[in-house]
Amino acid sequence: MNGKNGLLAASGELLKSGAGTRSALALIALAALCCSCTLAQEKTAEDWIERGGELFRNQSFEGAAEAYGTVIEAAGLNKTLLAAAWKGRGEALFVLSAREKSPENREEANECLEKSLGYYDEVLEIDQEDAGAWFNKSIILRWLGRTGDALDAVDRAVELSPENIEFRWQRAELLSMLGRYNESDRAFDETIEMIPANSSRKLAEVWTFKGLNFMGQNNYEEALKAFEMVTELDPQEPAGWLYKGDVLKALGRQAEADEAYVKAKEMGYEE
Repeated sequence: MNGKNGLLAASGELLKSGAGTRSALALIALAALCCSCTLAQEKTAEDWIERGGELFRNQSFEGAAEAYGTVIEAAGLNKTLLAAAWKGRGEALFVLSAREKSPENREEANECLEKSLGYYDEVLEIDQEDAGAWFNKSIILRWLGRTGDALDAVDRAVELSPENIEFRWQRAELLSMLGRYNESDRAFDETIEMIPANSSRKLAEVWTFKGLNFMGQNNYEEALKAFEMVTELDPQEPAGWLYKGDVLKALGRQAEADEAYVKAKEMGYEE
């Protein structure tokens, strides 16, 4: 399976690792203004943060974990860098643990994420209005299975930065995960309305989760409409075709489901 669908297979959802990386970089840029570390050290750490994100997006999870480990060694006492690096390393190891069915990687991933959570708490003790820190805290709590706490954290991020699409998106997903479907339906709609019409890839991704939200309610007719929108917006993305096939199968339309599955494989899906 290619791209983000490799992450889907590993973690059970289309992971927005890019969103997490962007938020971490925003925090690093903020920390650079007041950090006591040398500029050269800061620059090196930023480079490795970017490298870790790039490797993660390319599914080189071992390389990403190593890159974030380098940041940890170079970060000194910079809590923002340490929070971002431990988060990135934990996410990479988490995906590896799912892909390789490795309890050891899962245990280390949890330890990394807990360390990151501690650093983000320290960051927020300094600045309670750091929306990016609240957002990243929400992502970590979600990885750790603390969905309710994750929602509380992202609610704070949305309160501080209501126009941020990534924050709204995370909130919609968490509401869905908690089974609060009426709220999640509205939250997905609000998120979609905020995305520019020419951002077809992002729209397709959010519509994918909106479709999964309907599947969670066993509302397959609405789920089908959502996945048809996904395949229209991004026909090269196999996830839309795959989920469309699942919904058609649930509706008893097996022949059409088989056609969708074939299309998913043509677009790169591998079982």
